[in-house]
Amino acid sequence: MKKISLAIALVAVLALVFAATAFAGTAKATGGVQYTPEGHFLNFNVHENKTGTKVWGNVKNRTPDGSSYHAKVCCVNVISADTVLFAAEIVASDIPGISVGNGILIQVKDGGSPGTKGDIVWGQLFSTAATAAAACATQTTPSLGPYAVLSGNLVVHK
Repeated sequence: MKKISLAIALVAVLALVFAATAFAGTAKATGGVQYTPEGHFLNFNVHENKTGTKVWGNVKNRTPDGSSYHAKVCCVNVISADTVLFAAEIVASDIPGISVGNGILIQVKDGGSPGTKGDIVWGQLFSTAATAAAACATQTTPSLGPYAVLSGNLVVHK
């Protein structure tokens, strides 16, 4: 009976070690912020596995008049311990000039806690998600911004 208990305990420890190492080093950025100049609301969660071979996440931007776009992340590039650049493909939009299939490039900088003390957002629209992803891969800073965060919080984890 002791051997079975020991074996179960060993399997449990190995499972915990595997789980801890499988997700160790995963980079992510999350946030829900209102930013200048017009008071847009940006919600995002972007993730990259520790080897950089898989990215996932969502982005939603809502304008002050209530129109919005939703996008699926296609590139994540950790610039530094406090800055992440990511690209996403627009999958739904009712904002004039932003269409399904467009790409968006966003860079966020975590200025520390709590929230608005130095958090910054940049952005740029591209005609295709592939073009936005290429800009992300080459660490191109988006052309619009920097915009100060007015409320909310964003967090970068490396």
